[in-house]
This record gives sequence, structure tokens and C-alpha cells, in this order.
Amino acid sequence: MTLKFFKALTSHSRHKWFIRFFLFFIILIFSVLLITDPILQKSSYHLLADTRPWLFIPNFADVISNLPFALIGLAGLFHCLRINKEISLSWRVFLSV
Repeated sequence: MTLKFFKALTSHSRHKWFIRFFLFFIILIFSVLLITDPILQKSSYHLLADTRPWLFIPNFADVISNLPFALIGLAGLFHCLRINKEISLSWRVFLSV
């Protein structure tokens, strides 16, 4: 048996160990979420939103505060498209959301 075989076997074993650990961790997290109660909040907590309209846009301050995120996403999308014309669909969706 060659050294390459043992390296491949070790790599495969690590991969299997990682997948098992990851699945165990996911199952553990979902189990904890199922047995715990939701975190209660006072209804007044949601009154912090700015409800004032401006330029016929309700909740204008809350809406406009998302503008930097949209601009950064568009800048990232245009940058990736300029660098690589065959950008994957997943990146296009991620950067345009």
C-alpha cells in the first residue's frame, strides 16, 4: 500500500468525522430549540420603530436605513460581474437580496 492510499484514507476519515460532528451539532441545536420556551418580550419593545411618513413613504426612517445595505450589495454584485462574467447563480442571488 502506498502513502497516497493512507493519506486518502485519513482524509476520508476526517471528512466522515466532520460530517458526523456537524449533524450531531445540528440535531443538538434543534433539540434544545424544541424543548425551550420562546423568549417573551414586552409589546412596548416594538414601539421603537419610527412610524412617521415622509414623501408618501410610511416608516420612512426605517425604510431608508436599509439603503446602505442595498448599495453595498449592488456594489458587490457589479464588482463580481465585472471580474468574472460567469459568476454562479448563488452569488448573484446572495448579493442581490
